[in-house]
Amino acid sequence: MSSSNRSTSPCDAAVYRDEKPVGPLRLPMEETASFVEEFNRVYRQVGIAIAAVKSEVQTKVPSAD
Repeated sequence: MSSSNRSTSPCDAAVYRDEKPVGPLRLPMEETASFVEEFNRVYRQVGIAIAAVKSEVQTKVPSAD
């Protein structure tokens, strides 16, 4: 069961922990790129980052550097 009110579809992004994929993620429908950027800015310092599956945002696994 999902808390999202959107219909089921392939994930928009992957969650990475220490540069290893650990799960799927649905991205917001608006301002996707800024969400990914802000999430990674905040959580990268603890080894968590997200990378969009769709090419219009980001396809490279975010580095912890």
